[in-house]
Formats: sequence, C-alpha cells, structure tokens
Amino acid sequence: MIVPLDALLRREVERYSLRFTCESCAHLDPDAAPTHAGPPGRCSLGFPHAPHTASAFGGGAEGFLFCKAFELS
Repeated sequence: MIVPLDALLRREVERYSLRFTCESCAHLDPDAAPTHAGPPGRCSLGFPHAPHTASAFGGGAEGFLFCKAFELS
C-alpha cells in the first residue's frame, strides 16, 4: 500500500516511535546476501525490501510503500 508522506505522518512517526520499515521486521535477515539489488539483507519471504526501508521513508519521496507482510520483530 502506498501512503502519501505528509507532515502529519512524519510527526506521528517521530512522536510515537512507529516502526514499519524492514529494519524493524521479523522477516528481514540483515546478515544474508541480498537476492535483489538494494540494501544489504534479505527478506525471508523473498520480497525486494529496498522500497520498504527507513532510507526510502526518509528520502524525501511523496509516498511510502508499506509492506503487507510486516511483522514487528
């Protein structure tokens, strides 16, 4: 799901310490060699995780692609 990144969402992420990126997901193995081009690590479900990382959220994009399989680790 792509969600617009507006000022309200950014404030709420900071205020409530929301976790929703791959770096906080139980499915990410940060030590595994990536199967897709992008940041280090590998999703155990086989998804490319570059669009779901903290750098994608903080990169100034207008929208963020949330992963439907996210599970907080």
